[in-house]
Amino acid sequence: MPRRRMSLAQVMSLTAMSACNLALVRAVPSEFLLIPTFWIFLALPDFVIAWKLILRRDCRAFHYTFPIVLVPTFVVLANLTARESLQILHILVGRFAGIVLDPRRNMRLFEVVQFGEFWLDAALAVLLAWAAGMLAAWLERSRRWDVAAFWRGALLGLLAAMAIATIYDAILSNGQPVQDAYGIAARLALMASLMIVAGASGRPWLRSKGLSDPETATRPPAPAGSTR
Repeated sequence: MPRRRMSLAQVMSLTAMSACNLALVRAVPSEFLLIPTFWIFLALPDFVIAWKLILRRDCRAFHYTFPIVLVPTFVVLANLTARESLQILHILVGRFAGIVLDPRRNMRLFEVVQFGEFWLDAALAVLLAWAAGMLAAWLERSRRWDVAAFWRGALLGLLAAMAIATIYDAILSNGQPVQDAYGIAARLALMASLMIVAGASGRPWLRSKGLSDPETATRPPAPAGSTR
């Protein structure tokens, strides 16, 4: 992407956004700052505001793929860690370092490793999201696949699925959240279906700027005087 000089208004807007973030960090309890969930959900809206609203730049395949893969991956890994089904750092510390993690002996070390598990989950989620984003960017650049247009439609499908779930909870289920495994699986299937359908159908009218279809990009130019 070509370099662009930022105007004074853009610099002041970024400074104001940074000040709001610092004020939020000072306001929240210190325990929240030790968990990567707070930083991830703070960075995502900051990126959208800075990139789209302040800098006014287009989001391409990497910009969509990275957060869309990052959030569900981290949520799944963090839930597994919270249930103690996934404890990678505990295994590394206990098996390779030979340290017994017993909260009755060393509570401080146990807490450090416990918080480190979530930061390790965040690092793994970032690596997977970065790899998926680079693959999407390569497909967009080399194969001329408009991945960004697919994700725009998929986000609309996600909003539609959330609206349907909200209406169902508010009206049909009398405000009772879905807790059974069948209802959760049905919602996940509905969300995935709407995202895929909306992403595939939204490509023609959510096309990225400067990115044409592969057929039109590889089609030879029409001869002079042709009406095609």
